Amino acid sequence: NRAIELAKQHGMGLVALRNTNHWMRGGTYGQLAADAGCISILFTNTQPNMPPWGGKDSRIGNNPFIVSIPREEGHIVLDMAISQFAFGKINDYKLRGKKLPFPGGWDANDELSNDPEKITVKERGLPIGYWKGSALSIVLDMLATLLAAGDSTYKIGLKDHETGISQVYLCIDPTVFDDKELQDKLINEIIAYTHDVEPMKPGDKIYFPGERSALTKKDNLKNGMPVSDSVWKKILELSS
Repeated sequence: NRAIELAKQHGMGLVALRNTNHWMRGGTYGQLAADAGCISILFTNTQPNMPPWGGKDSRIGNNPFIVSIPREEGHIVLDMAISQFAFGKINDYKLRGKKLPFPGGWDANDELSNDPEKITVKERGLPIGYWKGSALSIVLDMLATLLAAGDSTYKIGLKDHETGISQVYLCIDPTVFDDKELQDKLINEIIAYTHDVEPMKPGDKIYFPGERSALTKKDNLKNGMPVSDSVWKKILELSS
């Protein structure tokens, strides 16, 4: 909220936090910024859960990265970890007893695997884009640590559990350019061009970032949210 306030006052607002905790679903903050009419670029560091490219041990985080762009017809919200799969997604596949559609990390034998059971043994996730994701993770960690004057992934990894995280929230108010009509036109052109591509599999649809999540949210609000039977059982046990 403070970054949004600063953006409304000055055109741009940046807030960096140190000694904080997991922000849960980072895309929520991007959505809030877009709802307020702001572009946002947000990122956080994490505990070590990926090896730097070419290494064996986890020394870098899958530092979640969010970009949101406001749009009347539906905001663009990129919400991604710097690992091929967020560990929440890996654990979801594990709970459902399913394999990942693509390799998501390394097993105990240092082989890439799509088996969530094997990946979670040592929590060695696969960086997106291999060495490129490794480099991006390191740079995001450096920026978060520097701007927040806080703990790096290295320091977070020395603790008993993930805490003392560094986070960055950058918001930009696009109305300072006073050309909303042109902005909408440019964004909608890109979306239309993306939607128009022929899918690899007949019948599939191509989505812009955040579009599929918005459709899922709409369906969940109407029909309820699907929850794993084992998770729901634990919730009921805790509430009894």
